Amino acid sequence: MKNSFGIYVHIPFCVQKCKYCDFVSYAGLLNSQYSYKDAILKEMDMRASDMENKRISSIFIGGGTPSVTDVNVISDILNAIYKKFEVDEKAEITIEINPGTVSNYKLNAYKSIGINRLSIGLQAWQDELLITLGRVHTLSKFLDTYDRAKKIGFDNINIDIMFGLPKQTISQWIDTLRNVMALKPDHVSCYDLQLEEGTALYNLVAEGGLKLPNEEDDRFMYNLAVDYLKSEGYERYELSNFARSGFECKHNINYWNNGYYIGFGCAAHSHVDNIRWANVASLYQYIKNVHDGVFPLEFIEHLDYDTSMFETIMLGLRTTYGVNKTIFKQKFGLTLDQRYKDVITKLKALGLLIEDKYSIRASDKAMNVLNSILMEFL
Repeated sequence: MKNSFGIYVHIPFCVQKCKYCDFVSYAGLLNSQYSYKDAILKEMDMRASDMENKRISSIFIGGGTPSVTDVNVISDILNAIYKKFEVDEKAEITIEINPGTVSNYKLNAYKSIGINRLSIGLQAWQDELLITLGRVHTLSKFLDTYDRAKKIGFDNINIDIMFGLPKQTISQWIDTLRNVMALKPDHVSCYDLQLEEGTALYNLVAEGGLKLPNEEDDRFMYNLAVDYLKSEGYERYELSNFARSGFECKHNINYWNNGYYIGFGCAAHSHVDNIRWANVASLYQYIKNVHDGVFPLEFIEHLDYDTSMFETIMLGLRTTYGVNKTIFKQKFGLTLDQRYKDVITKLKALGLLIEDKYSIRASDKAMNVLNSILMEFL
């Protein structure tokens, strides 16, 4: 029986670096897209032995902004995956796109090469907040992109939105939620802004030029989103992700199940047979290493028993279905009670953990203090 796997492909190119972004992405280097694509294809050849007897159930093309690249770059990468690996007929294939970077031609091309899920980065409904974030699109560009995608026939679309933004009011957040719901997307990713050191936005806040909502307002925004999205038929199935029934992101569910996946491209991460590695972040170093026939590794580590066990708990509790008891025992050779009975009993008594015959799950109350709960399992 072949193991089910996910493939992630990192496309690091973008029009402009967003002020909050700490992902590996590069503006102004699009002329390197073809040599980068060639390197990805060669890395696939180099990793062929890692992919033997593995069935691909999902492919995620992320970035950066993959939609700024030539359609042929994406097409060549997908064609190579189909040629070199065994991909399920019903595999979920996602590409991230930003408003204003796709034409009808690109969207039709994506559909024709098998892409069946789009993830569109809106972030906020208000143009003034988009400017604060350093986004290159406007609301009108987002609406145009979304309308084009629907008309072309994409029937599995995610919209990314963010709360806890500088200068964002609760009223603006409600406005974003209501207007996004009016579009009836299939999936919504609802992220709390995380200020990362070294980003332009971090520096602006640190210097006093911008102010974030206080902790009370930030939590209110999150809980408001949970309740409102639920009332509109979107179930929270992970801390930041909401979907209509049947539209949960299969690729990300594999991550949260602590499953195996392999990443191609600079800064891409992989997890195969309890070995984890990441590729170098530098675009040119990645291309050079692969061109020279050298694995482009930033690091590689073998996950020990305890680390793998904790990560299974950590990732599972982010989801509303929690940590499955049967799968946990099959994977680690002992039950959750044998390993964590005292912790589980304590957290249940505090109303932070729910247990039934099948799983342990974080309560709604616990989702607001999840990091503190996870520390109990260390």
